[in-house]
Amino acid sequence: MMEIWPMQKTMKSSTTNKVVIVKLNGKKSQITVDSAVHDDIFIEAATRVVEKYRNDMSFFHKIRIIGECYEKAEEADINKHYQINMYHILMNAGLYSVAELLREKAKNLHKVDLQLEPARANAGKSNT
Repeated sequence: MMEIWPMQKTMKSSTTNKVVIVKLNGKKSQITVDSAVHDDIFIEAATRVVEKYRNDMSFFHKIRIIGECYEKAEEADINKHYQINMYHILMNAGLYSVAELLREKAKNLHKVDLQLEPARANAGKSNT
């Protein structure tokens, strides 16, 4: 007869969890991301927020070109805030048609192709 052992917790709580604040479309969200699993915690956090609103078309009707992300622990330090290119976030979330609409809007209004721009940039530092 086989002996049955009770299930044991085999995974330890990650010490690499980071709390990220994401600001999109005037909404502020707090997302926990494991930095050992995700290469870019800011892109991952912003993608999760977009996925959360996937079925709320009013969220996408007023989508902005740029979002903002930062670690909650670094909220006071503007040099650690990042601008997020929403085209890349929408593509990452699988919302291809919404991403392409945003891209066309940016091309028409600002003469900028969001596909060619980086997915994120430091909001507190100037390149000049």
